[in-house]
Amino acid sequence: MYQPSDRHVSILSTGADLPGDPIDNAALERLCGPLPDDLLQGIEVQRRHWIVDPLTGAHRGGTAAMATAAARQALSRAGVEPGEIDLLVLSTASPDYPLPATGTFVQEQLGLERCAVIEVRAGCVGAVQALDIARRQLADGSCRTALVIGAEAISPLLAPVYLGRDPHSVRMRDRLTVYTFGDGAGAMVRARASPDRRSTPRCVRCSPPAAWAAHASRGCWWSAAARTRHWPNSSAASG
Repeated sequence: MYQPSDRHVSILSTGADLPGDPIDNAALERLCGPLPDDLLQGIEVQRRHWIVDPLTGAHRGGTAAMATAAARQALSRAGVEPGEIDLLVLSTASPDYPLPATGTFVQEQLGLERCAVIEVRAGCVGAVQALDIARRQLADGSCRTALVIGAEAISPLLAPVYLGRDPHSVRMRDRLTVYTFGDGAGAMVRARASPDRRSTPRCVRCSPPAAWAAHASRGCWWSAAARTRHWPNSSAASG
């Protein structure tokens, strides 16, 4: 019989990853011009981290790499082995590639052979949605242990706003965007409060990208060429 206590899902640990050194407002002022004090006070951001070099725009990482690093920290803190994870839910509005999903790259890098992967394509609210999806699957017994990740890499869209330009020529509304956003990833390990290790989870198994590439070589619909398309560098993203 289903009991209300079965609904309880615990947070076992958290993890995070921030790329590079912090970039303060004084550094951005030199790159794209100043913001009025009232706007700085309104956004309440004093430092941010970027995966791109703010001086050159060169990429120094990606969404999947940050997500994987945050996940490893969370797993280590929880004392949970990757093989115990049977559900991975990742939220991002800035994937490394259009396809495959960023979550499957994280799955591959963590070595999760038997794991369902769900990706939420959303911005600010996405991490909350991912947490709720995991909670529901854990509470109804579909899965035993879940890894929930939120990761964003917005800086590849920000650097082109000011690179090669006089800082004072950057429009104020564009400066506001540059000052507001940063990159990073956060992760949580979640589990039912009293998981029944004898039960078999009903999660669907997902294959990591390496397996997809093998299918692609045999003429399946997914093209390996998609893996070479890094959307933050595309003309649509930088234009």
